[in-house]
Amino acid sequence: MQARVLRSAVSRPLLQVRPVSAARRLIVRRSTGSAGAAGDLPGKDLLNAAAQQAASVQKAASEAVAATAAATKQAALSLANEAAAGVDSLLADVSSSTADLKKQAGSSTKAAGAAMDKMVAAAIAKGQTLKETLAAGKPEVAAQIDAVLGRFVARANELRSQLNSKQMDAGAVLDQTAAALAAFAAEVKEVIVAATAGSSGLSADEIKKQLPAAPAPSSGSAAAPGGIVGAVLPWLQLWSTLASLYYTDKLIKNVFVEFGIKFPSALAGMFGVFALLCVVGDGTASKIMGMYAPALNWIARWLPLFYVPALVTLPMALNGIPGSDLLRIVSILSVGMVATLLFTAQITVVIREAVKTPVKEIAKSKPAAPFLASHYIAWGSILIASLVATVVGGPELGFQAALPLGLAATVGGYLLGEAVPKAYHGVLHPVVVTALAANAGAALHGKLMGWSYIKAQQVYLAKGSGPMGAGDALMGLLGIVIISFGFRIYTQRDTMRRHFPEIFGATILSSVFSLFSTAFAAKALGLSAGLARALVPRSVTVALALPIAQGLEAPLAITAAAVLLQGILGANFGPGLMTKFGIKDTIARGLAAAGTAGGLGTASLTSKEPEALPFCALSYALVGIFSTVIMSVPAVRNIVIGIVG
Repeated sequence: MQARVLRSAVSRPLLQVRPVSAARRLIVRRSTGSAGAAGDLPGKDLLNAAAQQAASVQKAASEAVAATAAATKQAALSLANEAAAGVDSLLADVSSSTADLKKQAGSSTKAAGAAMDKMVAAAIAKGQTLKETLAAGKPEVAAQIDAVLGRFVARANELRSQLNSKQMDAGAVLDQTAAALAAFAAEVKEVIVAATAGSSGLSADEIKKQLPAAPAPSSGSAAAPGGIVGAVLPWLQLWSTLASLYYTDKLIKNVFVEFGIKFPSALAGMFGVFALLCVVGDGTASKIMGMYAPALNWIARWLPLFYVPALVTLPMALNGIPGSDLLRIVSILSVGMVATLLFTAQITVVIREAVKTPVKEIAKSKPAAPFLASHYIAWGSILIASLVATVVGGPELGFQAALPLGLAATVGGYLLGEAVPKAYHGVLHPVVVTALAANAGAALHGKLMGWSYIKAQQVYLAKGSGPMGAGDALMGLLGIVIISFGFRIYTQRDTMRRHFPEIFGATILSSVFSLFSTAFAAKALGLSAGLARALVPRSVTVALALPIAQGLEAPLAITAAAVLLQGILGANFGPGLMTKFGIKDTIARGLAAAGTAGGLGTASLTSKEPEALPFCALSYALVGIFSTVIMSVPAVRNIVIGIVG
């Protein structure tokens, strides 16, 4: 029986009976008989041969599996190496050619744009190649490559916008494009590593060790300095250019005081910067713009802070006005704000259509990135430390804590205001949140010090009557803010030239409309003559509104308060109202916001729409200038006085 089983097993091909299983069955069958019987089996040698053959086949199969796995890993690594080498080659080519491209481009915007096109085209071609090889049959990898490529193209478009608007010179733009391409290469290599890890079973670290090292920057390329120098240089550039603007503002102001010039010195500085950039030529102007770019971006990021102190102390300015008169004033300003805003925006479009100005789309600026957690931690810590010093440090230390506490409350309010969801900005606009937080901070500090509410506001904004407060520190920088508008106007000089009729026409008509509509509204509501005259220059910046009010023999404090109230109404509701009425044109929105609500309207709109800043700046200045000129004509001034009584 056993012999027949053995003959049956060995009569079939060995691989068909699964050698390992056959050997096991044979061994089991041997073990079921007596030891002697098993030892006497005539097929003993054949049994041993089958077992050896089974072991050999099992070993061969294991080796084949291992070889297949090794081949798969090697193929994946080879593909990864090839892909990484291609990316590195692109990066090396760009690095070595950047200096030549900069030299060829010189100060030419067109040549720099062509060089940028080459870099972008090379990156797109490389991305397509990677999708065809590395991402073949892997849609998730292709999507990752598309995402990386999309970020690079978006950055390139942003740089092109800065190049076209002269915010950055040609050389700086090409350097930044090369840096963006280097970031693109680094991200693509991460995708390569992740894709290879998924197909080879190797860890990311193992793959990175076997990939070629990225090429070092060419000596001819403009690589940014590293280490401490690389970290310090951007800050040095920022603060040195801000300081130059600050001392320029002080110099112009001193000259105007010396010669008795009543015109706002900061506005003169703004027009002076614009004129200087126009005179020096595109090449030099581009270099100046590039040098001042960090300062301009910093000012734009924190712009609302410099206008807020006047709002913080608004209750003090309104103190003493009877409730009935205050209600009439608020009604006039509210209705007047809406009317002037919509009139200015619509008349801009009407004039454009009348003169048939060709419209070219104005590039939308990238919104500012959200504030970092470190901003909240730093200013929150200053606020807490100042409060602790006020509580435990006694009157002297508490008084000294007023400045840092006021700054922390104001900046902290702005941080919180920026964090408010956009859907709620109609009620809680960042400018309003900032003013409320700063007012609350000043009131809390005053309470801890045993001061009245009015005293706390006077400490926050002393205006020379005491030590510098937080409001004084912030408003002291308002001059450099206005001067910086000259750079922004320069970036849109071609647009300004093309839209000259509507810009000048709209600002002149807006000035006339605001002055006379206010006079008629005040007369209609029965406001007293003195208060009515004080409201007339409501849409003019305070620096120019006060001389107008003085010429009308109006109470200056009421004029200042009216301008601030108009500003806060325009800042809070202006952008939303224009959107609701379908006013989407950047030029119309900029002219209307600043022509109605001055600096606060400018700060409010441009915090979300930076591209409108040049038009806001022009409207801010021109409405003030035209209103001053109009009201300086005795006949016009007498007409206004005759209306209000």
